[in-house]
Amino acid sequence: MNLLEAHRRRIGNRQGRIVQHQFPLEAARTRGLSYSLFNLEGLMELALLGEHVGVDLWDFQTKDGRSIRKALDYVLPFASGDKKWEGQQITEFKPQEIVTLLLLASTKLKDPECEKAAQRIGLAERDPYSLLLQAGSNKSGKAIGK
Repeated sequence: MNLLEAHRRRIGNRQGRIVQHQFPLEAARTRGLSYSLFNLEGLMELALLGEHVGVDLWDFQTKDGRSIRKALDYVLPFASGDKKWEGQQITEFKPQEIVTLLLLASTKLKDPECEKAAQRIGLAERDPYSLLLQAGSNKSGKAIGK
């Protein structure tokens, strides 16, 4: 097995935890939405690392259709507050927690809708990582959250 196949198998296994584009193990926990978002963040970080070794995990999709994009599409309506999370979330979830991932996705997935969603939600106050991503991805010239 070559390096590319090993990385794809690894993300396929990690995404094996995604059922219908959700994270059932994370969703079953007491902070289900937070853990689902944390898992998505891990997949995105793995995709960033993959870039350094010539492996494109941003566009990778398993044979049954699981992908970073579909996982993001599933989590976004709950994280943005557009849809009510039906699982447990014993701590307050702040929609700004997904903004960094949306800004990253707008660049890596080449999806302007992610930037629009980030603008609609707004930045957490004094979030330097999001501010850097905003500067790198914002093509509209509008400040996010303004």
